[in-house]
Amino acid sequence: MAFKKVMVVDPDLSAFEGKGVVDEKDMEVIPVANLLAARSIIGEYRPHVVILSSEIEGARDFARYVSKRTDARIVLTSPDPQLIDRHWKTDLVVPAPLTPQSIREAVARCLDPNLAPEAVDLSSTQRNQEVTEEDDFWKDDSLLVKKWSRLANPFARRQPEEQKRESLSGSSGPERGSEEVLAPQASKVSRNELGETDVREKIIHQEVISVYSTKGGVGRTLVAAHLAHYLRKFNPLLIDLNFAEGPSDLSINWQLPKIPHLGKFITAVEDRKSCFGELVVKSSASTFDIVQTPPTLRQSDRFDLDTLADLISVAKRRYGMIIVDLPYNYSNITLEMLNLSSLIL
Repeated sequence: MAFKKVMVVDPDLSAFEGKGVVDEKDMEVIPVANLLAARSIIGEYRPHVVILSSEIEGARDFARYVSKRTDARIVLTSPDPQLIDRHWKTDLVVPAPLTPQSIREAVARCLDPNLAPEAVDLSSTQRNQEVTEEDDFWKDDSLLVKKWSRLANPFARRQPEEQKRESLSGSSGPERGSEEVLAPQASKVSRNELGETDVREKIIHQEVISVYSTKGGVGRTLVAAHLAHYLRKFNPLLIDLNFAEGPSDLSINWQLPKIPHLGKFITAVEDRKSCFGELVVKSSASTFDIVQTPPTLRQSDRFDLDTLADLISVAKRRYGMIIVDLPYNYSNITLEMLNLSSLIL
């Protein structure tokens, strides 16, 4: 089989733990945990096969989007393949959960149906039908962002109304970077006909925003910095993950001091929470906080997925908006950061 590119969209990435399918010489596999990250890179990555979990909300719409706008073959995973109806725009259905062996077999079956005639084949004339109303959703990025924002931020619905009011009362606003409040709130006071005070509360959800592009020199760093400035009322933190030898573009343009930087956080494996405050640099106008990259690649090469998860976890406890400036590549750090994001620009 010729070299093929495969994208696996599945929240359960246990099939990629350790060595296995990712080590195949004739196949490049990129695991993605959510649809938002998958849609942001599928146009440039151009996979030959997309393996999609049927249990992801919005998976059917995404399958329609892929079948209309790419040449990729679509493999659907389901705990019970026999229950998948014919309205899915897919070529094959395989049992879930995935394993390295099942991924290799699914790719072989999809690209050469003669190898496995028993596979469930859902390819039909549906792939060439006109774009339906559901497909229009994927045309508009703003609709995607709005819908994903609602899906990724269910916290307000989970809290009782009384708990919301208690969380907003008695506080004039925390200091930037404190752990008292996760996200900013605003309230409006009015009086009804009986003279009673009516407090109307507006909850602004915490967001993790990644600024990403598959091309360099398009102004990602500028967009990220200006976004942090315009969101200054919401206690923002700007994280720079453009690792390089020497200072990054953000450090140069904003004339940041050489220290502090991420280097200490990388080495402090046992007590990263306490040293987080020593990483933060104030912007020149003091409108937002910045975490800048280490000055050498020798330090940044030690920044792994666990370090990234710890960094975002601690930052979520101190800031209302987290903005991440990502490099233009498909590294594990970049893909994992896209998975951790609630919004992608």
